[in-house]
Amino acid sequence: MISAAADYLYAVQTNQHTKKFRSGRIALVLFILGVVILIVLGLTHSTPKEDLTQSVDTNGSIESSVSVQHADSTHDVILTSHKIWVKGNEYRTVIHTDTIPALDSSLEEAGNDNGDTRLVNIKKDYQIFITVK
Repeated sequence: MISAAADYLYAVQTNQHTKKFRSGRIALVLFILGVVILIVLGLTHSTPKEDLTQSVDTNGSIESSVSVQHADSTHDVILTSHKIWVKGNEYRTVIHTDTIPALDSSLEEAGNDNGDTRLVNIKKDYQIFITVK
């Protein structure tokens, strides 16, 4: 009888210890999960990019633009222009045009305001990457 009571008390104490351990573990996991969520939200928060400008410093700079226009079914035209600014004045504008091969077309589903959709042939556009040194 004493042995059964001792076994019962041991089981109750061990069960309480296990419950405390589990609840502490759950709290730790929830805490870590909350910290991770806060870090992810902090990293994805959009901050203004310092390399994007709203205006050009006209005291001494070069303002460049690049665009690609579709010429015909087999050719595109790349247009590169540079405005050179010196002491607040536009010194010169340099424009380069080059004919380049057109990219393939692809069938895309297009829709209108009425909700009607159909497949249309759309010319692919070039991606433009600029490296500044």
